[in-house]
Amino acid sequence: MHFLFAGDDSEQTTDEDSEESAENSESDGGSSQSSKKAKVKDAAEDIDYSKAETKYYRKNMNALQTKLEGSVMKCTSCYEQVNHHIRSLVFTHPVLGVFICKKCRKYYGKGKFCKDREGYDEYCRLCAEGGDLLCCEQEDCFNGFCKRCVKRTMGRAELKSAESTEGWACYVCNHEPMMELRALHRHILSNLKNSEEEDANLSR
Repeated sequence: MHFLFAGDDSEQTTDEDSEESAENSESDGGSSQSSKKAKVKDAAEDIDYSKAETKYYRKNMNALQTKLEGSVMKCTSCYEQVNHHIRSLVFTHPVLGVFICKKCRKYYGKGKFCKDREGYDEYCRLCAEGGDLLCCEQEDCFNGFCKRCVKRTMGRAELKSAESTEGWACYVCNHEPMMELRALHRHILSNLKNSEEEDANLSR
């Protein structure tokens, strides 16, 4: 297992920094608004689901709905509470296809992180922060995930498994450990789409 400990989180330099500079240098006119909208554009339409994920989703739709109705949903990245019934507050992680808030989507930017000497990302692929990272051991993959995110989103057992597995495949290479999280977000998007269609029909 390849481990990496990144330095101070405040030193992160992603494309978000350049985007912020560009936004600040623009006028208050339409170009600034367009830039801001593009920066937080949702990636929901770009999610690819495997056959196994679709089978899991269809089999567990009722259970997923029950969980959404009885739970307070939190951003997978920052773990802050988000009202998942309001479309403008629901965003998709551009790489992992899980539920994140607008603030985290904006912070993540395009995900072009600094890399270490071996080519590995110096920031977590989920939260875009530094920290104690688990680095993918699959060929040509240089993603890292901080232990805090792994433990918080998938549990202590998954963290222990990731730390001890030889040839560990990260959650970009292997979505299986995140299958329920991805299915929950898929159902949130489905519910929102259905609500929008119902509202449109009522307004006719």
